[in-house]
Amino acid sequence: MRGRWCLGRPRAAGAVTVLTPPTARRRNPLAGEALADLWERVTGSRPVVKTWNGAASQTQDPQAKLPEGDLVLIGSDAVHPLVHQLIYEGAVDSLGIQYGSDEYRLLCVSHQGRRWLILAGGSGRSTLYAVYDFFAAKAGVEYFWTAT
Repeated sequence: MRGRWCLGRPRAAGAVTVLTPPTARRRNPLAGEALADLWERVTGSRPVVKTWNGAASQTQDPQAKLPEGDLVLIGSDAVHPLVHQLIYEGAVDSLGIQYGSDEYRLLCVSHQGRRWLILAGGSGRSTLYAVYDFFAAKAGVEYFWTAT
């Protein structure tokens, strides 16, 4: 493994959970599973992947039933209520991506006693790009796709 991982190695079994958005296009759940597969290949432990079905409105606490440990959030604030909440609380200024585009952002935030890795894209496809770029940058994982 090269470089410093945002989340490092899990502190305990199951200490990293991947949360995909509740109303995701099909690529966001795929991005969550791709991340879990690659994480397991690199670290030897597989994070739990869950669809986040917590509160989505400002009148409810969207973090009320979060799993213990560090979290990987798949998707932008346009699709993931927890990413939106982090921006609302000031833990993240902005993702700085254009929605509907192939722009993406990888962001690590320490907030409320845990680490949050946000892998967000302007579209479902670019969210997958964020996952792949994370592993290329942090673990030296390379990809080759053919146009067949």
